[in-house]
Amino acid sequence: MKFYIASVLAFASSAFASLSINSPVAGTVWSNGSPAIVSWISSDGSPLTGTVVVQLMEGSDPNNLALVATIASNVDASAGRVQYLPPASLPGSDYYAVRVTSSVDGPRYSHSFKAGDASVTSPVSSAITVSASSQEQSSEAESTNSESSGAAGLSVTLGLLSISAIAALF
Repeated sequence: MKFYIASVLAFASSAFASLSINSPVAGTVWSNGSPAIVSWISSDGSPLTGTVVVQLMEGSDPNNLALVATIASNVDASAGRVQYLPPASLPGSDYYAVRVTSSVDGPRYSHSFKAGDASVTSPVSSAITVSASSQEQSSEAESTNSESSGAAGLSVTLGLLSISAIAALF
């Protein structure tokens, strides 16, 4: 009977493994145009299940972050990582964070980190997905004008500047 109870408890704890972001961490700096890694692990070492959405957030108040871009969506949680290429149009800030939202246990946030180019002040609209598996993942862009290229395990979508940012250039 004790073995049965221990087995049930072990199964229940593995079914609800909590996700922890292990990259980026405080002190991380992402440069525009250079690949950056977002990675996560199970907080208790058990396998992660479900899917995740990875988003870039920004704001000096950690309780009031704004969505900047969806980096990846519908990623198998067990993949444990995605790669992101911050676009040249990403404004500089010391207050970026990553939100990884698990279909199993909800959103988790990274520590704040520095990213972007201080000389860029216009809003950015981009997303990129790199799958850690051999199946192609879909990505979302906040712009209807986007370029997309795909290969086994790689799907890239880069959005363009918002209309207001383009108008500000003229």
